[in-house]
Amino acid sequence: MSEYDRTTGVGTGVAIAVLLPGTLVVCWLIDLVVYIRNAAGQGDDRLSDGATLGWYLGAAALPVLVSALVLVVQLAIRRYDEHYSIVGTIAALVVLAIAVLTNGQLIGSHLVSTARSAYEQAQPPTAAETYFTGGTAREALRKIGDHTVELLGGDPSVSNATDGSTDHIETRPCSLRNGSRGTEYAYSFPDLSLTPSAKLAPADIGLVRD
Repeated sequence: MSEYDRTTGVGTGVAIAVLLPGTLVVCWLIDLVVYIRNAAGQGDDRLSDGATLGWYLGAAALPVLVSALVLVVQLAIRRYDEHYSIVGTIAALVVLAIAVLTNGQLIGSHLVSTARSAYEQAQPPTAAETYFTGGTAREALRKIGDHTVELLGGDPSVSNATDGSTDHIETRPCSLRNGSRGTEYAYSFPDLSLTPSAKLAPADIGLVRD
């Protein structure tokens, strides 16, 4: 009987080679969803850096632990049966190497990004970002906006077409350079109240951040 005829465990090895990469696919799908929620999520849908790291580690554990377990079992069987197929061992080793390499790069990149964000958030706001404090940004922008409207031939007391308010200041959330939350004010005036020669001016007079 030839050496090939006496080889055992070929079917098991092929099954391992076919099924084990599925753990990589599941891991990568989880990583993709987590990355999107961390990078593009808004409000409660956005994952924090800590939660993202936890999901990355959990997803990585699937292919790493499963392939490592299969590798140990395959090596143990081959230790007692020298004719046992090496297909399963090689498949487990390849999946383990790919899992460690891809997840190691992803987790390492996330840790670097988290450390960079933490450093930036530890920095104080810039002088420009703290120039207006205590709500003075809103009033300063109102004076500038009203004066600009008057120069363009408009009447600042005209109400907005949308809500009927004469308050032309819009408040929006924004991010400061260090990642902290700030407030952005915009002065918006309805074009229809301006003179024909002034309608070429943009509706938004200016932006001021507090």
